[in-house]
Amino acid sequence: MRSQLGETLVAGAVVLFHVAVVLSSVYAITLASLNAGKSTDDGVEPVAYVPPQLVSNNYAVLSSLSEVIAAPREDDALLEPATGKKNQKKKKKKKKTSSSAEEGQEECCRFASPGNFEKHGLLHCANTSAAFRGDQQKVVLITMITTDKVRDWAQYSAAVNAMWAKSHGYEFIVISENHPALTLEEKGKTTAAPSQVPSIEAVLLRPEVEYVFWLDADAVMVGHHFDVRQFAAEYPGSDLIVCREANLETNNVINSGAMIFRKSEWSLSLLRAWYSHKTVAMGAPDQYVFDQLWESNSLNVQAHTKVLPATAFNSEPPFYDTWKSPQQQPVIHLMGDHGNTRRRVFQRMFHAACAAKNPRGSTSPHPPDWPVQKEWIVDEMERGFVEIVDNPKSTNFERTQALQRAGQIYGYQGKIDRRIEVLEQCLDLKEAEQGQLSPDIAHEVQVLGNLHSIQGRHARGLAYLNRALKINEKNVNPLGEPQDHLVAASLADLAAAYGRMRRYEDAVPLLNQALEIEERLFGPDHKNVGDTLHNMGIMMKLMGSHSHFKKALRNYKGSLSADHHLISLVTQRMDTPVSEW
Repeated sequence: MRSQLGETLVAGAVVLFHVAVVLSSVYAITLASLNAGKSTDDGVEPVAYVPPQLVSNNYAVLSSLSEVIAAPREDDALLEPATGKKNQKKKKKKKKTSSSAEEGQEECCRFASPGNFEKHGLLHCANTSAAFRGDQQKVVLITMITTDKVRDWAQYSAAVNAMWAKSHGYEFIVISENHPALTLEEKGKTTAAPSQVPSIEAVLLRPEVEYVFWLDADAVMVGHHFDVRQFAAEYPGSDLIVCREANLETNNVINSGAMIFRKSEWSLSLLRAWYSHKTVAMGAPDQYVFDQLWESNSLNVQAHTKVLPATAFNSEPPFYDTWKSPQQQPVIHLMGDHGNTRRRVFQRMFHAACAAKNPRGSTSPHPPDWPVQKEWIVDEMERGFVEIVDNPKSTNFERTQALQRAGQIYGYQGKIDRRIEVLEQCLDLKEAEQGQLSPDIAHEVQVLGNLHSIQGRHARGLAYLNRALKINEKNVNPLGEPQDHLVAASLADLAAAYGRMRRYEDAVPLLNQALEIEERLFGPDHKNVGDTLHNMGIMMKLMGSHSHFKKALRNYKGSLSADHHLISLVTQRMDTPVSEW
């Protein structure tokens, strides 16, 4: 929350934004410094469509990757690493089904029974149940399982996603050990392919494929109605369809956890330019590299890419605050959550999917959307957090992360005092490990100050917020630069606390300081400036002036979509008495 009285639950989100901004800014500056003096051009012209080759030691891609992926897989054939040859081990013959309806009974659901669970069996089943079956499969869903630790929870999301893919006649590929065939029974362990991008290109090179749908392993399809080709047909001029990054204030353009690629010369050129970009050798993540291509626009990326709202076919964290239903948002993406939490949630989703699969004899072409209920997902997440905190083998980092996410859930549930309790526990752990003056400590202190203020414990809230301001004024980033954007956030939240105490004469000067910093850092049209103007408008209206509301409205109309709730909120507050807010 910036400094407004009516929207108290925004408090933590603002601070998280500022932390994200500084991290992305530092990363961008570091890459720029590494590039200093180099004459390499950021722009990448369209290139010939050749299989991925070794790019650098940090971004090695097997040269045979495209050959392996291009090779049609038989129903239960495994591939040896990098060779594409069939494994000579004898395979058990599959039992023939008596009818198409019986075939629709998802074979992976046999693992839903604890007595039938086999190590590696569910993931292997997921990888083969929607395998290549002919040149009629125009859509391929791809995900990546990188380590045993990831497999522990991703086997459940993969099984659910395989059911969705099979119901639509799509192929499903799990990338591991630098090729899509699972050899877990033989290897007992998987290793990560370096990036999803070369794998996507290799699949698009297959002659029968028209679309590739990439989905991160921590994302699961809960809307069985979602049809990739029908959805893509709504955007005929776009070769890449993605959702924007959930946090508008970050520097990221898209969330690369869910992407739909249409086969075209342009999309193949983009993928080649993506994994060949100079920042890749420096360890830049895929999402950051795309942002560089977007900004340079040398491949006309912006014209060929459709960036949809964050929840169009992805979800916006925390999902339980924004997710509506499988019909409206077909994907639940647990980005940033602990593996223990993902395992609990995805396992329950797997059981729900098996329970809701088509009954024998059904004439429906697809299973129904699964009866996913937000509240039981939140319950599983809370149980997962408690397990992490109570586990003596958990690290301090894992405990603090779990406590922070638990705090978010308690905030969503309106349990503010319980949220304060777990965040103060989190703060104690961080102070013991990091000391009193780190930016991370300032973030925790600032959130706690906002919460105490909201609860009417004004003295304690002011103490926390003043402490956060002092920490942020002293701290610098790794390049020695002042953390002015964090200072602005502290000033705005401190002003909010004074506003709740009706001490407007103390709040307004703090907001003016925050506004001056933000206009200098971000420019007058940035949404952050609009938030501060909005909050200033609240204070000034209580003092008899409307001018800042008008400025905030102009800012929001330029920085937000026309249907954004803040536009209607400011308009309402301009036209109605404070007593009616």
